[in-house]
Amino acid sequence: MMKPKSNVWMYGAVLVCVIVMVVVLSLGCLQQEMQRPTIPESSPNSGMPLQDDPFRGTFAGSENVSLNQPAKITFTICPIEDAPNTTIRLFLPPDVELVEGNTEWCGDVKSDEEVQVDVVIQVPIKIRGNIKASVERPANEVKIRRSYYYLISTIEGEDNVSESREIVVEMPKQDDPFKGSFVGSQTPYLNQVSQITFSVTPEEDMSNSTIKFFLPPDVELVEGDLEWHGDLKEDQQLSLDLLINVTEKVEQNIKAEALAYIDGIRIVRSYYFPISTMDEAAPSLITEPKETLIMQTMAKSISLGSQPSSVSSNLESLGYITVIGKFYYVNEDGGYSPMRHVYTELWDSEAGPDEYLGYDYTDDDGNFYYYVNNDDGWLQDGRDVYVKAWAYSNATKTTTDGDAQYVVVTSIKSDVPDGTVDFGSMYPTSYSEAWQAVDAAWSEYIWINRQVGWTRSRVHIKWPSGTWPTYSWTYNTGTGEITGQWMKLPDKSTAGWDHVTVHHEYGHAVMIEAYGTNHYNLPSSGSYPSHWVYMESDEGFATIEGWAEFMQCVVDNDPNNLQGWGQNIETNDWYNKQDSGDFDGDIIEGSFASILWDIFDPANDDGLNMGFDEIWTIMLNDRPGSIHDVWDGWFDRNYGHAQDMGQIYWNYGVNKLPDITVLFPSAPASAKIRDYITVSYALSNNGVLDSGSFHTRISLATTLYGTDIELGTFPEDSVPGGTCTAGESHEVQIPPDVSPGYYYVTVFADVFDDVTESDENNNINKAPNQICINGKWEGDPGNPCKERRLTCSGTYEYRNKPDGTDCCSGGNCDGWYDTGNTKWVTTKEYECKYDQKEQKEQEYRDYYCSGGSCTYKVTKTQWIDTGKTKTVNKPDGIICGCTANNTLKVCYDGTCTDTGTCNSTYCDADVACDGKKPGEDCGIDSKCNSTCKCVKIVNYGVDLTADVLEKTTTPNVNATYTLIVKNTGTSVDNYTLSVDNLNNAAIASLNRYSVTNLASGSSATVLLNVTDETEGTYNVSITAASQGNTSVSDTIITKTTVKAEYGVNLSCANPEKSIPPRGYALYDIIVKNTGNVEDTIDLILPPPCYCGWVYTLDKSSVELLPGESTV
Repeated sequence: MMKPKSNVWMYGAVLVCVIVMVVVLSLGCLQQEMQRPTIPESSPNSGMPLQDDPFRGTFAGSENVSLNQPAKITFTICPIEDAPNTTIRLFLPPDVELVEGNTEWCGDVKSDEEVQVDVVIQVPIKIRGNIKASVERPANEVKIRRSYYYLISTIEGEDNVSESREIVVEMPKQDDPFKGSFVGSQTPYLNQVSQITFSVTPEEDMSNSTIKFFLPPDVELVEGDLEWHGDLKEDQQLSLDLLINVTEKVEQNIKAEALAYIDGIRIVRSYYFPISTMDEAAPSLITEPKETLIMQTMAKSISLGSQPSSVSSNLESLGYITVIGKFYYVNEDGGYSPMRHVYTELWDSEAGPDEYLGYDYTDDDGNFYYYVNNDDGWLQDGRDVYVKAWAYSNATKTTTDGDAQYVVVTSIKSDVPDGTVDFGSMYPTSYSEAWQAVDAAWSEYIWINRQVGWTRSRVHIKWPSGTWPTYSWTYNTGTGEITGQWMKLPDKSTAGWDHVTVHHEYGHAVMIEAYGTNHYNLPSSGSYPSHWVYMESDEGFATIEGWAEFMQCVVDNDPNNLQGWGQNIETNDWYNKQDSGDFDGDIIEGSFASILWDIFDPANDDGLNMGFDEIWTIMLNDRPGSIHDVWDGWFDRNYGHAQDMGQIYWNYGVNKLPDITVLFPSAPASAKIRDYITVSYALSNNGVLDSGSFHTRISLATTLYGTDIELGTFPEDSVPGGTCTAGESHEVQIPPDVSPGYYYVTVFADVFDDVTESDENNNINKAPNQICINGKWEGDPGNPCKERRLTCSGTYEYRNKPDGTDCCSGGNCDGWYDTGNTKWVTTKEYECKYDQKEQKEQEYRDYYCSGGSCTYKVTKTQWIDTGKTKTVNKPDGIICGCTANNTLKVCYDGTCTDTGTCNSTYCDADVACDGKKPGEDCGIDSKCNSTCKCVKIVNYGVDLTADVLEKTTTPNVNATYTLIVKNTGTSVDNYTLSVDNLNNAAIASLNRYSVTNLASGSSATVLLNVTDETEGTYNVSITAASQGNTSVSDTIITKTTVKAEYGVNLSCANPEKSIPPRGYALYDIIVKNTGNVEDTIDLILPPPCYCGWVYTLDKSSVELLPGESTV
């Protein structure tokens, strides 16, 4: 039945007054948290047995949580089995502040490994609520999730209790054995009859099946049955029609439940058909007295289609519902974005006060999820559920200027059936700017958390408030403690703003908390009614606003989020806009933001890509009051990259770079080519930053500060800022190719631009005097053994080249010259030929100077090819090799020819065969074989005979032959016997098939058996073959005749008997088979006589074996 709905809860906030000052910064604001309602304890689900806990999760913490006192809460898991990709999330109730720690952990956990998540919380008001821990991990195609609750209370007399809520196994949709579906209009007209059809087409036969329908209140059954019983047949469709009438505006589901038994297992599937006669209600602002809650009611949502419930039939039968849905808001581009990580509550509408069922936070996609029992009380149907979504997250809350909270309330789903209650995707369109502010703040909150693991307390945003985005705080003038913070955002029709504006103002909130929430910790600054990125203010104000401008860019990683004068945070010279040339970037907020950006700088176009953590460490721990403090904190922490940092500061108008100059260079007045001279100088760094290592070059120059001729380049150690070196001194050599004359000696510091300097044009200096350099010695064009040089006086000086100096005379220089001698040299040798080439002799003449004249001496000789070649025969009779048979081969007329004679000297012939031909005698009973080896003569022979070659036998009786194998050879031999059954006798076998170790002249006996069951002649061939020489063998053939003999004998024991007239006599006639084979004997009486005697036999034939008798 439908139940009347209760009014929305109303909440208030109490303001505490203190002596404060109010500080307002344009473009943003923040304020104290609003008090939230007490959330009732969520007890464990009843009616469903608690499954084994795969994570073994437990809470631990202080027994009592005191107001406004930090308390540590620890949540621990120790899984039963390996749990990869496990996620732990902690959800804090409203008005419970996170002081320290992270509320999310992800990673792999081994079996029996403990993972501990610690948070420090603080509760500013009296509450009784639950901290929720959600643990989940994937497992094959399912996801296992378990929730745990830790009851905290700041009410006296109540302890904190850790409770395990439930385990939820998210399963893929099961196969539907019924294949059920609904057909009909989902939007019937009021008070008009509509037809709904439900059909099943089962996958197999199902006897004793039941189908039930459940109609929601205000839906009347006009025609049809709400219950059907019978047998369902495989692949045969059963359709059931209902005529219904909707009497009131509703948005509900018609439920069909199909039940059957398959192999004794009860199978239940539920199907839902949504019907709606409700119009979409417009959002409304509740403005009744005392209400401080801004609410939007969602009157229409996407419901379940006519699909089987994804929750198993067993879970459905336990009386539980899974409530899911998704909230969207209208984003700043006019599209829709999910309400991320906002606080939601599940309620059950009651006739009296509505029942609070629990809370949850949406996920990254705006989804909420509840799992509760569906017990709506005695004699009630399912619960009447609705969901509230608040403009409230761990990052921020958004209220009106009067602290009224924004909230979205869904429509009520009444009497919901067990299973999944899907509110679908909901798109509220009012108060979108409030939701935009909440989501923008969440982006910066979670970005900082993921970068450095830090979060600040919840920020209060007021909307619509004021005429310009501002950020304000109040503080105690005595202690400096900041007592209130808020961000004001006007209606966009009053002053435009977007998520970048929120990031800017949230950046102010981050600085306040990072600086200890104390006004006197913040950078000291003057007051400026308005400001812009290139405005000259003071170092403190530039730090405050520059930090916020930096934050508005890093969250989106977009340098265009800060622009001015046609430039953005990455490419600008804002310090030169209000005036130029004075390097006053330390009082320009845009320069402060740009310096931090280029340190963070993911584009990495300036040498640094440090990310956020180093910057944050300085902001959080050093609380810099100027860009110079950031510099000092950076190098106090040894973060390095001095040159890159100096360049970044310089780019944006803050001079921290070194400036190297050369002082007091000195050099001698004169030198000769190749002389070593000493050059001295000092180095000065007139800048702030240490120079770092660099290189200095000493040169000769024809101009005052030139570097024409390099004499040497030397590494230099870093010169500290504001100091100079004691002096440097280097020995360098005058190159041999320097033209004679006067030169300047110059010293050029940082010649390779190793150092980025504030002034790159003052790095070179010169010695006060010029150095006079004589010309180098060179050859005399008229005499190869003399040389000359140009002196400083302009005349030539001559001298002999040292004796032994190379020279050339009359065009002849060092080289090879022919002597006229030749010879032939063998280049390749064949069996009976030579390849030869002609060579000629040469001598090497070394020309040298002696006493100023050029002469030569022969130092070595050589033979070189002339290019001529020939081929000649070797002399006849030259040994050229051996044959494979070890006979000697010799050359004859250029050909290697076989002599046919065995040779043991050059070939592998036996000595006994040396000089003999193969086959000739090489000893007693020995001959040279084909390979010139002396071997004994061995003859192999065999003679095979039989005692007889022909025999006669009867069927199946063996005829046995005695065979004699005789060794007729000259040595012991083995023989192999084989049988060829020429006529396929049934038996033709030897008693053995080999004879071994038979001495010469000896014999051995072998037996042959031959027979068959059929008369005939059977020839058998037997062969004995020598194993010493398989070509030696002997064969005989035996002839066996199988012949049958037939015979019969009749006898009577009492041949004579006397009988009376008409009497009879019996005679035993004995029949005997006297043949040698089984036989059938016919018994025949003579023709009857006419003497009146009558005689008969009791059988006409008999079958007898050989020798067998019968009567």
